[in-house]
Amino acid sequence: MIYDLVPLPLATKFLRDLLSEFPFADDGGRSLSVQIAAMVSRFGFTLLPKSAQIPYFCWNANSSRSGKSLLAKIVEIPVAGYAKMQTFPEEKEEVSKVLDSAVLSGYPSLIFDNAKTKLEGAAIEQFATSSVHAGRRMGGNKTFEIRKQIMVMFTSNQCEVSPDVAGRMLFVDLFNLEADPQAREIKNPIGDEYLERPEVRQSILSALWSLIHAWDAAGRPVGSGRLVGFEDWSRVIGGIVEHAGFGSPLRRPDADDFGDPDGIDMKTLVEKLAAGYFRDAIEFPVREGISFDDLIWICRNENLFEDGIAGKIDKESREFEIYPKSRSRMGKLFAGYNGRVFRFESPRASVKFERVGNRNARLYRVA
Repeated sequence: MIYDLVPLPLATKFLRDLLSEFPFADDGGRSLSVQIAAMVSRFGFTLLPKSAQIPYFCWNANSSRSGKSLLAKIVEIPVAGYAKMQTFPEEKEEVSKVLDSAVLSGYPSLIFDNAKTKLEGAAIEQFATSSVHAGRRMGGNKTFEIRKQIMVMFTSNQCEVSPDVAGRMLFVDLFNLEADPQAREIKNPIGDEYLERPEVRQSILSALWSLIHAWDAAGRPVGSGRLVGFEDWSRVIGGIVEHAGFGSPLRRPDADDFGDPDGIDMKTLVEKLAAGYFRDAIEFPVREGISFDDLIWICRNENLFEDGIAGKIDKESREFEIYPKSRSRMGKLFAGYNGRVFRFESPRASVKFERVGNRNARLYRVA
């Protein structure tokens, strides 16, 4: 296919018009920037070193029929001519088999459509950042090692991901205002047949090629953001998207309904602790350290970690007693954030969450 080179302003206008009817979240253009980054990544991944990996992309919507699958197809169809969608395995052991098969088949991309389960586990964590994939062939005991560079995409409604996967993923957040998805008015419907037309594919790829050409002519400016483990991608693809005027795709999402719920709740908890916390007009000594039970009281009072904190009210003391299983889960969660730094605009630029003391007298504090 021959690409037409057009001036950068015309190329960016074409792409904005193409995507104008999708309900991107009100996030300062971050989701649109990630969408453009996904399109450039699929088209121009050969600009990257062979050992460089592409971060995961996730189209995350607040409801069905928001266009998340179609946006993934807009990434895939112009390049491949079609889009092969598949379900994400619910069983963790099946995830490795799907990834092994994709590498052995030489797939340049994978699209997991409408993922229902939480995206977590060692298999997808390791797959994102490793340039060489090792696995076992089906039907035998033979193993393999193959260099790979695959773009992996997910679509989901209110996707839940583990912190480790979230650090390897970029989100396109969609927010449909209509309670009835069918009520959303679309003036220029887009479907597979439209995207598969040769003239449409050529127009989209020409626009992407023009973005790349303009970036190259400008001296290949590097992107301002950095995603750990994907430094080459951040430098090249981030640079192309930023130079085109879409902003950095590496700005992190801050919408409460998307991404990692535990991570969002933990950030809220630390922010409240840093601002000081009171119970019955008595301030918690959050600088010196508070007990696990006090920390749980604060979480319950602020409606944090609602799915993780289960227990009952003691009939005599009227105090909340957390169940042992929930106590263990929350203890592990807090331990995972021990020593980590949270950054806020206020009241302080950075706050560290710490666990101090021994097992019998463990306290939690912010510093």
